[in-house]
Amino acid sequence: MNFKYLLLLIVLSACSFKKDQFDNQVTQGHSELYSHPGKPISFDEKKYKRIVIAATNDLQGFYHSTLLEIKDKHNESPKKINLGGADYISSYFKTLKKKYRDVILLDSGNILPLDSKNLDQTKIFYEHMNYDALTIGLDDFNFKFPKNFKNFPDFIQNYIKKNKIPVLINNIWDIKTAQPVNWPGTSPSLIKEVNGIKIGIIGIIPDDISSLTSVDGRLGLFIEDMTQSTLRSARLLRSQGAELVVVMTNQNIICGEELSQKLNLPLPKVNFEPRKADRCNLTNPTGEWLKRLPPQLVDLVITGRTEHKTVNYVGETLILNGLSQGRGFAFAEFFFDKKTGKLKKDQTLVHQPILFCQKFFKETNDCYSADQSVDHHELIEARFLGELIKPDSTIPSELKNSSPQANHEAPSIIPFVRMNLDSKQGDLSFVSGRHTESKLLALEFSGKELMQILEKDFNHKTRMKRWFPNPFLLRGDKIELLIKGLPIRPDEKYRILANIKDVINHPDLRSHVTKSTTVSYNHMSWPDQTNESDEISSSMSALETVR
Repeated sequence: MNFKYLLLLIVLSACSFKKDQFDNQVTQGHSELYSHPGKPISFDEKKYKRIVIAATNDLQGFYHSTLLEIKDKHNESPKKINLGGADYISSYFKTLKKKYRDVILLDSGNILPLDSKNLDQTKIFYEHMNYDALTIGLDDFNFKFPKNFKNFPDFIQNYIKKNKIPVLINNIWDIKTAQPVNWPGTSPSLIKEVNGIKIGIIGIIPDDISSLTSVDGRLGLFIEDMTQSTLRSARLLRSQGAELVVVMTNQNIICGEELSQKLNLPLPKVNFEPRKADRCNLTNPTGEWLKRLPPQLVDLVITGRTEHKTVNYVGETLILNGLSQGRGFAFAEFFFDKKTGKLKKDQTLVHQPILFCQKFFKETNDCYSADQSVDHHELIEARFLGELIKPDSTIPSELKNSSPQANHEAPSIIPFVRMNLDSKQGDLSFVSGRHTESKLLALEFSGKELMQILEKDFNHKTRMKRWFPNPFLLRGDKIELLIKGLPIRPDEKYRILANIKDVINHPDLRSHVTKSTTVSYNHMSWPDQTNESDEISSSMSALETVR
């Protein structure tokens, strides 16, 4: 009897996640990383109801495909592949809804495009994809709205009221009325009934918006504390019968960093143990907020404002974060007891984020391209949930893929970095190359501290590529650390430039931030590197978010 029970446990655990996920957690090679070509796993339909929640984040108008140029050890010339594009995104979502039927599609913020000329595309995109709800994020508040609007609140109200998709804004108050904003097209939360199950959805604006946006972005508005607004709204939704409560917030959390360093793996290749405790860094605002929430109140949090994936539990709350700028999405399957209608948390099936692959590499059955040990030569048709992925021919003409975007890893930020180095604002810069507008921090380190960070990042590989100018010089099997061609001196002070988002995502940079060692420059615009009208002032307001 004991043997049968043990065998049952093994079978159930095998069905919880894709069988080969741990096999991908290796230094070289992988299979089906960021893809799900196989059919959905069957379940007992007599006993359970299944609902799928899928989410994107930080799309920012990336509706055209991205052209990736891939180098590996097997091919002399780089290989090219397209990723994303509205026609392929639509195909993935149609397949998801066809296979699972009961699907809720959400977006956690940074919905506005980088260029105001593409505003109409954004409205069309979300409506064509048939999203169930959206919220707004940090970069939306920093959006360079058209000149015919006085300020961001004036602009965003006008924009939202024209949209058919609900925009959830829970914790913004109008200072004049001392009431939550009541803009047409918005609501604090909603209950979506799917397959007879009530799902409560809340849109929470992050606390740090106040310190990371211009006054024009918040004129006449007050941002209520995340915890207070979550407690109030989640309890209200529960009282109205919600069996699952979802919070969308454009706040970030980093999971898997420690495991990445321990295994000497790039962060995109770890994070395969969603239920493993202590995988997430809870010292940032999101972590502190999650720790303050009562257990069993919020079941799912959709986050954003980071390029890294998150598919982890913090306590009993599942945290999902997909891949920014139209590269992919995250999803999970939730099961409810047919007799009681209650969520069966132990049955929840969490999937790794899915890349919007146009083609697969034959060797790996996916389109993940950062692993140079893989032979990327031969391409095959992409599959998702057992279906071939083809571009959706029904997408509106405004979204058609006329020209792919530049490579996500293109060093478009380097001219800006060099400009600051020339003006002696910094000795070295750490940049991800994906942020379009952010506060810039200058952090002060001793040479000894800096060498420790650089040695770790050299072994981390992904972060190694983000230091400019390149401070790493290999001589045989030894590494030398240089700044402007000179060895770093342990007792000397050095200034490091990084935008605030990259500081938040880098544990060693983040832990070093103090008022005595950091200067903040407001609203540096990455695309306008040489624009002298950019405001540069010393303000410490950004620091609260990092510590």
